Amino acid sequence: MSAIKMINKYLLSVILILISIIVFFNVPFNILKHVDNNNITDNKPPLNEPHYDNMNLKLVVPTVPSEVFMSPESVMKSYLEAEKKRDWLMTYALLQVPQDISIEQYCKEMNEYNGQLLDYKIEGVKIIESKDMAVVYVTYNYTVGDKKFLEIKEPFSCIKIDGLWKVRWLPRQ
Repeated sequence: MSAIKMINKYLLSVILILISIIVFFNVPFNILKHVDNNNITDNKPPLNEPHYDNMNLKLVVPTVPSEVFMSPESVMKSYLEAEKKRDWLMTYALLQVPQDISIEQYCKEMNEYNGQLLDYKIEGVKIIESKDMAVVYVTYNYTVGDKKFLEIKEPFSCIKIDGLWKVRWLPRQ
């Protein structure tokens, strides 16, 4: 057998093995590579787009540096910055999310929301007596569709869970 036939046979077996792995794990090709303008850029989706782990096909909650959770002000600032970017994965990571709300459900509902946080200013923080609850006072501007809402002043709730601050679920209520 010639060397070229042996190489072709080897390459064919490698391709068949790769196809078998992809079929066995049921990994969609569009998850393996991010395609932008028909050019393969890299294996990471854009930062604020939901993305999946390759084995379980579940949305991935981003890793947040632990210092973000050290104070109500820092977790609220990170939350508001993520909301400005419509980075729903990050806002989910910073929230005290009820067990019955999946990350997929949350991202789907947030993507349907047509509001946009324009800017904000944290006006102050009040730690509640128990020291595991806090109120963060925020002034912000946002739009919903073609309506602008300016200088909204609201208290947001934060809660300390296992020593880490999180933005409370439905923080404006």
